[in-house]
Amino acid sequence: PNIIDDAGQEKCLGKGTADAGACYSAGTDSLLVLVLAVAIAAQPAYRVHAMRIALLGFPLSGRTTLFNALSGGHARDGVASIPIPDPRLEALARQANAKKITPAALEWHDDLPDFSPDKPEMIRQTLSFARQSDALVCVLRAFDSPYAPYHAPIDPVRDLQFWLDEFVLSDLQVIENRLERLTKLFQSHRESAADRTEHALLSQMHAALSAGESLAVFKIPSDMEARLR
Repeated sequence: PNIIDDAGQEKCLGKGTADAGACYSAGTDSLLVLVLAVAIAAQPAYRVHAMRIALLGFPLSGRTTLFNALSGGHARDGVASIPIPDPRLEALARQANAKKITPAALEWHDDLPDFSPDKPEMIRQTLSFARQSDALVCVLRAFDSPYAPYHAPIDPVRDLQFWLDEFVLSDLQVIENRLERLTKLFQSHRESAADRTEHALLSQMHAALSAGESLAVFKIPSDMEARLR
């Protein structure tokens, strides 16, 4: 969270432990740690961007109902920015005689393209838009109702596995496309050392995904993170 003091200078407040849920300055970068245990890194220290969270789920899964509950009816075009309550921010603002307070916020999205469960190409399009988010919340239907007919028997475990499989297929497609471009670059003999490192790393990731392994525990060198994003 940021404040503006009497001199008109914007300051980042709330330094402390990693679970404090505030803004941390580190050189030219800052880190916003949230209760969702997802972090946004490499942002300028004087700015705090709302974390973009997309709701993902089948039609009639309860996704929009959850979004409406989260937004409290204060949404526009499927987007709602919800400030993160932090009583420390007000106390610090009073001490600094702040004229303006900019709290950290979560930006919830229920604006992914609609899709039909029996049309995989539409699901891939939805996932491509979902990649623009900082985090995904997968909404699984665990209730039955004659007033909201579902496309299949109610089974949240099955639905979760469906999405996990789609994530893997989507990641494989992205990796294969990048490997193809790198291979063409190698054929022209214009590649750099970083290109060769990326190719080797992507090949390992492709093999892991093909073997059914998760990339969640895959260690990516710090100097390759920005390149792979």
